Amino acid sequence: MIQTTTTQIEALLIQSEQAHGQYERSVLNGVYDQNWAIWYAQYAIAHNIDKYLDKQLSTEQLSQFLNQSYDQYKAEQSQQSWAAYTAEKLVKELTVK
Repeated sequence: MIQTTTTQIEALLIQSEQAHGQYERSVLNGVYDQNWAIWYAQYAIAHNIDKYLDKQLSTEQLSQFLNQSYDQYKAEQSQQSWAAYTAEKLVKELTVK
């Protein structure tokens, strides 16, 4: 089955979330990581998120996007998962139409 760009980005964000959860448990001893978006951005960039986008993003740019997306997600009280919501935003805003 061929995945769409959105579902591929969503899968990468889910992988980021899972890996970050392990990082919080093992390295931070369960303490909430206030800088989670930077960690996610580094992970996503290291795992080639740019191949799904038409723009190469720095860690800072992507982490800002992820933070903004999370704030909008909470404000809208979306019924989607955060990963699905954010993947759609990334595709909508950072790929050629």
